[in-house]
Amino acid sequence: MRFLYWLPISRKIILGILPLFLLFISVSVVLQNNFQEQEMLDQARESALTAADLLRESLVSMMITNQEVDSTFLFHINEIRQFDSVRVVVNDLRLREEVLTPELEERRDLKNLLMAPRDSLQKAVLSSGEPLFFWTGDQFRGVIPFKATKVCQRCHAVPVDYVLGASDMLISFEHVSVAAEENWRRSLLIFLVFTGLVGGLATLMFRRFVSRPIGRLVVATDEISA
Repeated sequence: MRFLYWLPISRKIILGILPLFLLFISVSVVLQNNFQEQEMLDQARESALTAADLLRESLVSMMITNQEVDSTFLFHINEIRQFDSVRVVVNDLRLREEVLTPELEERRDLKNLLMAPRDSLQKAVLSSGEPLFFWTGDQFRGVIPFKATKVCQRCHAVPVDYVLGASDMLISFEHVSVAAEENWRRSLLIFLVFTGLVGGLATLMFRRFVSRPIGRLVVATDEISA
């Protein structure tokens, strides 16, 4: 460290400020990434809740009108571009005897088989009635329950807020993450270039207006002392 003693004052100042700039850059990147991830998570949650409400209203409307859910509708919901996949799972529907015809009973048994919960997360939502959201890597998953209302009681012998089913949605943010990463690389490069220019300009100004006058003053002091 003895070589630092012989460095000009301007370079000592630059070496002292540089670590602070690097620390500032690192903290800024980490905080911004956290804020961006939280913002994407909030947007995904809102999108999932909105889509789940629309699905529930559509299912209720079909049940009131036709007393059944159109199978083609359940097939086409997976074509929603905003989501990677959308799957509807059902609980014990408890259809009323007066609406349960043999044909409807057969369709109900088939849907119970095809739309039964597949994993512990779906079962947990059907049991608790609370939505669950998970963020893994670049993929967001939301499982949102469909709770019974008074309208649902026309066909289902269940109390209000009974969980009739749930929607399981997957949203990929891979393209967003790649774009955000590229944006941060450009921002970091611009910041480093700007920092270098400012540091160089500050060094020149320090030498011109501070370091040189102090040097001349030291030389004059030495001459007076001699």
